[in-house]
Amino acid sequence: MANNILSSNHHHKALHVLGLFSLLLLIQKGGAYEYRVGGSNWTVPSDPNALSYNHWAEMNRFQIGDSLLFVYHADKDSVLHVTKEDYTNCNTGSIR
Repeated sequence: MANNILSSNHHHKALHVLGLFSLLLLIQKGGAYEYRVGGSNWTVPSDPNALSYNHWAEMNRFQIGDSLLFVYHADKDSVLHVTKEDYTNCNTGSIR
């Protein structure tokens, strides 16, 4: 009987350790990541065959909760935030 209690106790401890380990893995994996659009050294390409935003995006795996950071010279370029409908209809009248 004592062996059954000890065996059962070890089984419960092992399950608790496994559950805690799984939870820690989920927390570690669940962290959102901030992507600098184009990468850290990206510039406007002078060569049409150079790395574009589309090529850069294809090389990264984005997940829910990730964010994109656009770094640009405000006097030379802009980033506009529009709704999906305005984007689809090419409407720039309600830019945020």
